[in-house]
Amino acid sequence: MMRSKSSARGWRLLALAVVGALTPLVAPVSRTTADDPVAVVQVEEHWSQLINDPDPSISSPQVSTQMAASPWSSRFVNFHINSCDIPSYAQGGLQLQAWRNDVNLAVMTSPSRATMSTSNELVEWTQYLQQNGTGLTFGISSASSQTWGDFSGVQVQLTAGSTVLDNYSADYSQQNSGITFGANRVSSLVLVWTKMYYSDGSVQTDNTPRVIYSAPLTDSGGGAN
Repeated sequence: MMRSKSSARGWRLLALAVVGALTPLVAPVSRTTADDPVAVVQVEEHWSQLINDPDPSISSPQVSTQMAASPWSSRFVNFHINSCDIPSYAQGGLQLQAWRNDVNLAVMTSPSRATMSTSNELVEWTQYLQQNGTGLTFGISSASSQTWGDFSGVQVQLTAGSTVLDNYSADYSQQNSGITFGANRVSSLVLVWTKMYYSDGSVQTDNTPRVIYSAPLTDSGGGAN
């Protein structure tokens, strides 16, 4: 079940607060020896979303993806597409959110509140968690869309709490991401690949596609939204 409650230059900072500190539940994992530990310093996820027939009048469809440093972390981040819900629900736009349980830590909202209206639109982006020396950065890179153009570069900062990324799980992201409204208007939502960057400069890539949603081959005749 998805835990919801989600630079391009000019993104509007609505709030940036850091609440408390989080003690790591699991010690960092070494890839070499105890005398020369190698830690994960950044994780990336590349996503692809193909829309079939959007309805701009009701901002349909809407998608939310989620990442966390580990499956047990109380802090997590969301990326909302085609809707925003902080400080209140609004149609269209993009929004990055950071949470600790049900407490919002930070939010960044796109200045464009455009709503998807182009049939067969392909939206692609890479989202990442990165150690920044004092905490974690959640951001977007390599992004493209017809509705918002290149929305790369946006970030939110979490400057307190654990920075351990060794226990990151793509399975967690798969299980906690999805289409929150208007699935019948989406052809596919896929976590295409993931990368883990290590402190020794090495990179581990997982090219296994994780299909979050794929439209059925035939229309069951259900109601549209």
